Amino acid sequence: MTIAADRKAKILIVDDDAPIRTLLYRFLNQTYQVKVAADGQTALEIFEEFNPVLVILDWNLPDTTGYKLCQEMQKRTNVLVAILSSRTAQEDRIKIL
Repeated sequence: MTIAADRKAKILIVDDDAPIRTLLYRFLNQTYQVKVAADGQTALEIFEEFNPVLVILDWNLPDTTGYKLCQEMQKRTNVLVAILSSRTAQEDRIKIL
């Protein structure tokens, strides 16, 4: 059984690394409606229009941090956010909790 395209869950991928964006998009687009952004401003514009149920968010973006963008998105809705990061510092881990 397949879900109609207009009823598929929506996912927003935000990452400034094009290969990572492409990899995630290709994998997730098989099952979900997916949109991508390479920076925070574009991400917020898409977020408002697209209304995703999940945001996959890079910590380091060219115009903001993933943490700040997550806070802004959480102010608007209770969207689920998965943070992608190579950071290992404990203070970074605690900050996103």
